[in-house]
Amino acid sequence: MNEEVRLLDVQGLNCPMPLLKAKKALNEMQPLETLKVLATDPGSVRDFEVFCKQSGHKLLSSNESAGTFVYLLQKKELLQKKELLQTKELLEKKPLPEQNT
Repeated sequence: MNEEVRLLDVQGLNCPMPLLKAKKALNEMQPLETLKVLATDPGSVRDFEVFCKQSGHKLLSSNESAGTFVYLLQKKELLQKKELLQTKELLEKKPLPEQNT
């Protein structure tokens, strides 16, 4: 894991802003980089869990202390292993058509 952690402070913002700002930050990051999010919206707990499951990013940790929720997310790799295997299987099953030149 990359040791550098980008910090995103969205304390005081309510749904859907913490998640939207985190998504924007992740889009600007390189694969496997880590994002630490500070939020105060209690609804963000479920939002980040669902978002990570659907998007393929990893939710490394989720904690709460004194009303502040702290999330540690890792940006997904460009292609997940499952996607790479599916692509490989498709290429092996269907040879590329020959082009007449």
